[in-house]
Amino acid sequence: MIMKPFSLIRIQISAVLLLSLCFNPVLSQKLDSSAVLAIVPFRESFDKTDDENDYARIFAEKTLVAIDQSKRFNLIDRTDFETIMREVEVWEGKYKSDFKNKKLSDEALYWYGHRLKADFIMTGTITNLEAPITPLGSYKATIGFTIKVINIRTNQVYVTEDFSVNSGNITKTFSSKGEAVGAALTNILEPVKKFVDKFFPIHGKYARTDRTEKNGEMKIATFRGGSNRGFRLKQKVDIILIEDTSGSMPPEDIGDGEIVDVQPDFCTVKVTSVARGKNIETIPNKADVLYIRSKAD
Repeated sequence: MIMKPFSLIRIQISAVLLLSLCFNPVLSQKLDSSAVLAIVPFRESFDKTDDENDYARIFAEKTLVAIDQSKRFNLIDRTDFETIMREVEVWEGKYKSDFKNKKLSDEALYWYGHRLKADFIMTGTITNLEAPITPLGSYKATIGFTIKVINIRTNQVYVTEDFSVNSGNITKTFSSKGEAVGAALTNILEPVKKFVDKFFPIHGKYARTDRTEKNGEMKIATFRGGSNRGFRLKQKVDIILIEDTSGSMPPEDIGDGEIVDVQPDFCTVKVTSVARGKNIETIPNKADVLYIRSKAD
């Protein structure tokens, strides 16, 4: 769900995502529906001519779509500096001038995150954009970008990851730089989704066993949480035990699985491997401790 307290927005290249929940992968019930994430303008650190397309705006829209499709968060659109400035203008703080000058330093983002009562900020930068003409006379674009997540509660960087996407293989031809860059921007969807899968996984709790092997081991099982939670068909998952939901103890990985059917509120998982010495079906109280956890494909 995208919430737009003001109007839907445009962007310059550097996004910031603000999560209202301090993520703990152990707390499966709090990883998606209660998380609020806001996206603010991206930065760009490459030179471009004045007559080039507004790639930043396109990049922001694609990022917003990818995050929305993950269904991890309730989104707040903060991609427009004018919207941000209307908020900042009524707030007191030494970083107001940073926003007026569009200087999104980590310190300014900490301040903004606290003001929004967020727990995380994700900031992104397009670091490189090239679209040369190939020997075949077609343009081919490559875009490099970085995503950095800051923990507002600790004022520390949580994770930084670099990405690179291009406009496609050699068989795809583009007659202009704009066409090639547009194709490359479309290809950011999957890397962003995988980033979310990797660092903000979702969990589903065991519901029932649907099929067992001849030796009694679990083969097919149903777990709570389906497409409404962000699970998707053919997605790979970890099978884990969470015996301490406070988060003080890490979960125990006991197997791997793949989602073979997904409904709005449930998904069906095929067990593909089990840790040595483990029999998932015989785990005591598995209805209370057995979960799946999404992972990047």
